[in-house]
Amino acid sequence: MRVIEAVNGQEAIDLAEKVNFDIILMDLRMPVMSGYEACEILKKNSHTSKIPVIAISASSRIISKDKELTELFDEFIMKPIQISKLFEVLQQFLP
Repeated sequence: MRVIEAVNGQEAIDLAEKVNFDIILMDLRMPVMSGYEACEILKKNSHTSKIPVIAISASSRIISKDKELTELFDEFIMKPIQISKLFEVLQQFLP
């Protein structure tokens, strides 16, 4: 597995347009552009719309109460990340 890190939401979009990612793990709170905003843009772009985007957050309230968020992201992982949960989600979306 090769991991590429973006430092903010805009950089994540720029990278996704250049690299054919199999999956994106997206923190919801980032500088410049939030993970929510970045995911909205990725899902509207025909080149990146099929990439599974997994939201990562330390706040369960954000995920459980925001219907738009649950419809936008393909899955969610809570911080602190448990390795078993990460592997479970990766297996769900990766061949």
